[in-house]
Amino acid sequence: MKKRILTGSLILLIYTLCILSRLYTWYVFDLFIGLIAIVGSVEVCRAMERKRMFVNIPLVSCFTALIYIAMLIGIKNDRNWDYYLIYFIIII
Repeated sequence: MKKRILTGSLILLIYTLCILSRLYTWYVFDLFIGLIAIVGSVEVCRAMERKRMFVNIPLVSCFTALIYIAMLIGIKNDRNWDYYLIYFIIII
């Protein structure tokens, strides 16, 4: 229980610092959200492996990163949603 409280407070501190860093630059916050997406997909893969559903963890995490990068490029360039698919195909 003590370990979870320490981990939760550390995550909260890092999250607060990333939100405050938006005052200076957006890139730190974007990187933080991208890392959360990748770590979340890896955790889902690990949970699936416990259920005996084996997946390729590097492939899933790379796919998540590519989708996030394509979405970021589209958002930064003020494009519509259909451009995300085009950016994703270009990145691959």
